Amino acid sequence: MKKLITLLYTFIIIYNTHAQNIVQADSVMHLIEIADNNHDRCKLYNDLAEIYIYTSPKRSLKEATTALNYALKDNDLALKTRCYLNIGIALRHLGRYADAVDSLHNVLHYINDLKDETLAASILNQVGIVHYQLGHDTLSINAYKQSMEIRKRLADDKGVADILNNLGNFYNGKGNYHKALEYFFKSLEYDEKMNNRKGMMASYNNIGLAYQNMKEYKKSISYYTKAIEITEYSPNPSREASIYNNIGSVYILKSQFDSAIHYIEKSNNIYQELGLPYMMQRNYTNLGLIAEKKGELKTSIDYHNKSLEIAHYYKNESLIAGAHINISRIYMLEKRYNTALQELIKAEESIDPYKNINVTSKLFLGLANVYHHLGKNDVAYQYITRHFVLRDSIYNVEKHAITSKIEAQYESEKRIQRIKSLRQDQIIKDLQIDRQELSIRNWIVIASITLIILILVIAMYLNRNRFNKKLSEQNDKLNLVNRELNDINNQLIQSEEKLTEANATKDQLFSIISHDLKSPINRLQNLVFILKNRPESISEDDKNVYLNNLDDSLKGVNELLNNLLNWSVTQQNQFVVKYESINIAEVIDKNRDLFKSQIEDKKLKINVDSDKTILRSDYNMINFIVRNLIHNAIKFTPENGSITITHKTPDNNCVISVKDTGIGIPEEYINNLLTDNIVIPQRGTHNEKGTGIGLHVCNKFIIKLNGKFNIKSSNGSEFIVTLPIKEDI
Repeated sequence: MKKLITLLYTFIIIYNTHAQNIVQADSVMHLIEIADNNHDRCKLYNDLAEIYIYTSPKRSLKEATTALNYALKDNDLALKTRCYLNIGIALRHLGRYADAVDSLHNVLHYINDLKDETLAASILNQVGIVHYQLGHDTLSINAYKQSMEIRKRLADDKGVADILNNLGNFYNGKGNYHKALEYFFKSLEYDEKMNNRKGMMASYNNIGLAYQNMKEYKKSISYYTKAIEITEYSPNPSREASIYNNIGSVYILKSQFDSAIHYIEKSNNIYQELGLPYMMQRNYTNLGLIAEKKGELKTSIDYHNKSLEIAHYYKNESLIAGAHINISRIYMLEKRYNTALQELIKAEESIDPYKNINVTSKLFLGLANVYHHLGKNDVAYQYITRHFVLRDSIYNVEKHAITSKIEAQYESEKRIQRIKSLRQDQIIKDLQIDRQELSIRNWIVIASITLIILILVIAMYLNRNRFNKKLSEQNDKLNLVNRELNDINNQLIQSEEKLTEANATKDQLFSIISHDLKSPINRLQNLVFILKNRPESISEDDKNVYLNNLDDSLKGVNELLNNLLNWSVTQQNQFVVKYESINIAEVIDKNRDLFKSQIEDKKLKINVDSDKTILRSDYNMINFIVRNLIHNAIKFTPENGSITITHKTPDNNCVISVKDTGIGIPEEYINNLLTDNIVIPQRGTHNEKGTGIGLHVCNKFIIKLNGKFNIKSSNGSEFIVTLPIKEDI
């Protein structure tokens, strides 16, 4: 009777949740129909996207994209940020992690301008999640830490608990289960203090996962059960279904299949009632494994095919390949080798071999097995070799460490045995000498023995000297080897530090490039989509706004590509200075005219004070430096501001100064610009894009020309370039 009541209660909760979502969506759609401005329509479409995020991520993505179109017209920073956040979350739920990163990075550039710090923390949290999914460990941890700082500053205990749980999931995924448990239990403390039952349920579930990975199944089920008990007081059907799935996985590992099926079917029933069939992928995989263990091969294939359908829905390469590998294994058991081969070929076509080594390793092993049964042993040998190469890449370092430890222990034991043996020999010799002395009866024998002892002492003394000399030589050699090993270790440490720094720079630079290249393409796609599918919904004024925005974006891309080209040349030290006579005044006038439209658009006042000195230097480098400094000043100077460009020649030096009345540069940015560090770029006063790469290249060129680069930032910014004047040769 109690079970019946519980089932009825669960059904009511599921029905009410589903019905509530439908009612909420209908209510929002009605409000959209009567909304009379872009601001309200954008907000309502965002509400709709958040309603559908769990039940239909595709629908959520569609509504969030519609909201973004209205936000771009309204030009509200907070609304636009919320749109990109919802698009990123929907793409993450669809398994499109790279696209999710692009959406979230659309707002990272001006996240410091947001007045809503809670929204900023949510964005950073989502950035951490998707970078973890993509394997960008450094960027993931950095985003989590930044989000954590904001949550703590706001005294947002619930937000802190969420970040701690995400950090635990990060370390759990990396195999550091003890570190993961440390974060999960910290999160649980916050949730218990707030009596946050939803958070407690998530923490208990995550603790159960960590113990499951550690093969402590009893503890794992205990914490899963605690999570389930909370649902009696705080119903959460979707989370409950996930926990039942986890319990089923534990019982599979314990080979208790009936119990596993019981919990997996409970999970599936809840997902079915919620209208979330795509959440049942892992359940179908587990049911397929159970059927295989029980010898029900046809049933197993049916379950794995259902899992494959859902994997295709998610477009998840690893899940698709895993499903094909599972199906091929069943066909192998049925001795249908050609059919099994076809499944493995599909798996090989669906996955990037470098993204998931474990799945690829299983794939190669399966291909080796099937080709062996087909009598193609040469092909089988190739795949088994590739399988072992992957396995070695995972375990080689660990095996080397263990082997070295065993060898060192063996050598140590051998030395101990030698010392014991020498001590025993010495004791025996001493006893023999004592016995000889006791047998001496007269002075002749004593004299003879004394002579013999004297000879032995001399011989031993000489032998000991030779031994000590050899020992000293060996010690010198060992010291030399130790010094060489220390030098090698220091070099390895330095190399590792440089590699870590290079990887961090690479990740951040790629992130900048990815955003700045894809943003204009996304704008173009949006415009084409609207013109193709809804031409009547866009006016000529809106069309001009879109085209102007697209034109600005493409100009920014052109600047980015030019700066990247020069940056790559400076990184490889491939540039050569070609000296020629240069009229600096002409270079300044030429580049000022180049940006005439931007100057007029911002109504800027340009003051030029230049003498007629001729400089002997490299024209391309000087032209690049002047162009970047003027463009940078225009970008960060507000409307009706002024820019002063001077060129003087004091003390036989050429001094070029570009000073503006703009927004200035933070001190830490100046330090990074004059080093090799890549910084998060700033936006201009008209939201112009910048990467910071151009100033890096300017600094490199100035150093190559034996000059000095100085940056001041007080009531605007001033960039000062000092170059030596070279005489004609």
